[in-house]
Amino acid sequence: MMVNSKFILIIRWIARILGIFILGIFLLFLIGDGGMNPLRLSVTELLMTICLLIFMVGILVAWKQEGVGGAMMIGGMILFYLINFIGSAKFPGGWVFPLMFVPGILYLICWFAVKRKN
Repeated sequence: MMVNSKFILIIRWIARILGIFILGIFLLFLIGDGGMNPLRLSVTELLMTICLLIFMVGILVAWKQEGVGGAMMIGGMILFYLINFIGSAKFPGGWVFPLMFVPGILYLICWFAVKRKN
């Protein structure tokens, strides 16, 4: 099946816009409560924060390298879920965390489609 270049472009921009939106929400949370003090985090919270930082760096990397950035985003979120589950015996609730997988998946779709096309 041949993938249309316009379709790839639309998927790419949806991933970019969604990634920027998620990054903006994180920055609001980070500075909104008077900032985050990493010295007051438990080990589990610190590891989960590192996973979210990997995710956020992946958002930026994906603008130039969709495969690497998408993999960083998905990997960061999988680790986040795993560490959260080990620490609390449950997965994070709400709609935001599952939504965070979407731009990474979209970037990987774009990367794979472009790779297949060449």
